[in-house]
Amino acid sequence: MKTKLNPSFWQYLIPQHLLSRLFGKLAYCEWPWFKNWAIQHFLKKYPVNLSEAIITNPKEFGHFNDFFTRALKP
Repeated sequence: MKTKLNPSFWQYLIPQHLLSRLFGKLAYCEWPWFKNWAIQHFLKKYPVNLSEAIITNPKEFGHFNDFFTRALKP
């Protein structure tokens, strides 16, 4: 029988400071293939209404953090 690892498993193996720095770097990563994948993954998992945002095309965000802290229309 194959067991599935809990996603938080790595949290116990990697020192907290290192883990925070890693995810901080990933949040500001501007590699198109990575940031587009991260944004699309988030959009599939959560009901995000991009019509309320100034930028409505997910590929136009500079990095994941831009998407996560997107400016809204007035």
